Amino acid sequence: MKTLLQLAVLTVFLAACSATPAPAAPTATAVPAVDCTQEEHHAIAQSIADDFGVSYDQVMAWACAGETFDDILLALQTSEIAQRTPDEVLAMKKKAGDWEKVWASLGLEAQPGQ
Repeated sequence: MKTLLQLAVLTVFLAACSATPAPAAPTATAVPAVDCTQEEHHAIAQSIADDFGVSYDQVMAWACAGETFDDILLALQTSEIAQRTPDEVLAMKKKAGDWEKVWASLGLEAQPGQ
């Protein structure tokens, strides 16, 4: 009798659990790097332009083409070290998929002990 009661409780519990829908898994949606319809200056883009001596319009062109500000920053830093243009470095990133591969192809891997 005790086993039958436990089975009944378990059945009711499982039914209650299955009746509650599981929350939907979040889906990835493409989010533009920046709102390119803004008329105001974007403070992050201006800061990048000032820090790296490129024009604000160039930074916004990269951002509006889908580059993130993080990737723009890394491309500008990498281009200075590797003596490549930022456009070349961004193209390498797009082709390679990640920065480690870009840096490795440019011989910029960290050496042991550094």
